[in-house]
Amino acid sequence: MKVSIIIPTIRPKTIAKFAKRVQETTKDIDYELIVVSPCNLDLSSFKNTIFIKEEKKSNKYIATIKGIEASTGDYLITQGDYFFYETDTIKNLVENFEKKGLALSSPRINDFYCVHPDCTLYGFYYMRLPFISREWAEKIGGFMDPYYQHFYGDIDITMRVLQLGGKVEICQNSFVEVCETEDEDIKDTSLPSDSDCIYFNDKWNPIFNHRENFADIKDFNLKSNEKTNRVVTEMRRGRWEDALKELSSDCMASEEFFPILLPYIFFMWNIIPSEFKKLYIKEIFKELAKNSHCLNYQLTLNKLGRQYKNFPEYCHEFLLNNSDSINRSIDYKMALLTITGLIMEKINRLQNRNSCFIRNFYNCSVDNLASLNSHISGHYQSYGVQIKIYSKEIEKCTNIDELSDIDFDLIHHT
Repeated sequence: MKVSIIIPTIRPKTIAKFAKRVQETTKDIDYELIVVSPCNLDLSSFKNTIFIKEEKKSNKYIATIKGIEASTGDYLITQGDYFFYETDTIKNLVENFEKKGLALSSPRINDFYCVHPDCTLYGFYYMRLPFISREWAEKIGGFMDPYYQHFYGDIDITMRVLQLGGKVEICQNSFVEVCETEDEDIKDTSLPSDSDCIYFNDKWNPIFNHRENFADIKDFNLKSNEKTNRVVTEMRRGRWEDALKELSSDCMASEEFFPILLPYIFFMWNIIPSEFKKLYIKEIFKELAKNSHCLNYQLTLNKLGRQYKNFPEYCHEFLLNNSDSINRSIDYKMALLTITGLIMEKINRLQNRNSCFIRNFYNCSVDNLASLNSHISGHYQSYGVQIKIYSKEIEKCTNIDELSDIDFDLIHHT
């Protein structure tokens, strides 16, 4: 069975990363990746990839229809270019689809802290990233309704399948990862109109509005196939041994999420049992040494900010008692990210890599120590001494083991 993956995009850098992830996670699957875009893209280095150039920018649903018309797969899936596949995402979708005789399915969506809740409307779960057989796509009158411009097209697919009695079910063991798109590529996105909502409601309210909807269910203990989410889930439960097992497992480590684990663990340092601290550090450094990773500075700062707000007990008590605690907590989080950047830069050098290791660092990307130091200068008044100490200790290390042996307790004391 062949799967056609149809992706409309206006983000050249993001789609290149997406295509790379498809290759990494679909090695045993017969697939074709069809990319539709008004941009000039060179995707020739990616196997089984077809590029359809639009003469002018259309909306995402029209672009998707163009991709479907060029597709040859027995199954079709379409989604945003920022939903990156995890291990066996497509394989599990196909197996679950055939085993249960489904008409429509969808992978689940994974973020750093948890798996997103499954969304509902009219008392039905609808498929946010629709995966459908070509047979059923033809049966419901086409995969996409060309009337929609920006929203509701995916929900409309679910409604049309349900109307014809098709079986619809989210695949519980198939996941995608939400990745941050490249900033410079987002500016061209169009603003939505009310017409999509009006059209959808006029079409489906008379048929399904009598049904009572129920709240979306969010399970914070659900683990995706991605290593970072699995580790964080166990740490939130206080299962330190299980978190270590997940860290040392062969699960895929996300280029986007995995670097966040290091400042996250520093952030939780005071509640992690002492016997696990160095073991966590060693496993994280080992993983960072395997492949290039890039810490999204602003994204991580925001995530730690939400964590501080929801779980203040993770931080050292002076952050709560100090009269200037808000400013101190900001400095604290920024310091953790800076030390993480220093570590990632050192690991890159030890592995003879020159790749970018921090994005969105004061609106810049950083790929060398001089650039990092120039941005650090003049910041973090509360923690400047600690950052200088760590910078010297990190620089002295000649291998990953020495780096793992650094005493990281200092940052949590002033």
